[in-house]
Amino acid sequence: MQRYKAILFAPDGTWVTDYRGETKKKVIERIVNRGNHLIPYPFGGVILYEGKPTKSSQRLVDVAPNLPSSLVGESIRTVSEWLKDLSEDELHDLAMGMGFRPQHLQGE
Repeated sequence: MQRYKAILFAPDGTWVTDYRGETKKKVIERIVNRGNHLIPYPFGGVILYEGKPTKSSQRLVDVAPNLPSSLVGESIRTVSEWLKDLSEDELHDLAMGMGFRPQHLQGE
């Protein structure tokens, strides 16, 4: 049974769902190894697969390596808004996995 689903975010906060898997780890591996698939959506997380349409109120249960772990437990809506608020330089660093830490997460 596939219990988890990937949620992929674009820099402008739009999102799509994709891969499903039995474990969070399998979904994260699919996100990380997707190659050029869905390049407009470089930021990934994992949500529970409930067998019905995804709602923006669903919460992330895990994140891919290029998102801060502090976003685990946040709603899709919150992550979307957070991405919209980042500067172009912050988005670039985040997408490139350059140890990005937004200003409001510094010192946590």
